Amino acid sequence: MKTAKERDEIDMIRSSWLIGSKETIARKLGDLSERTPFGEVMAVSPVFEAEKQKRSLELLKEAAEGI
Repeated sequence: MKTAKERDEIDMIRSSWLIGSKETIARKLGDLSERTPFGEVMAVSPVFEAEKQKRSLELLKEAAEGI
């Protein structure tokens, strides 16, 4: 069983995850940049297939272009 502190830490980490369509990612990036202004984004992807990972990062780039 997790403590309240552990649950809070997990919630904080999950709040920065960007999962969804390009439009959803763009909205979440916009929301994140309002809460925590940033100059760059570091992406970590659990996608192991090279072409799918490349496509995922391309979609992230496209979503971020409007921010």
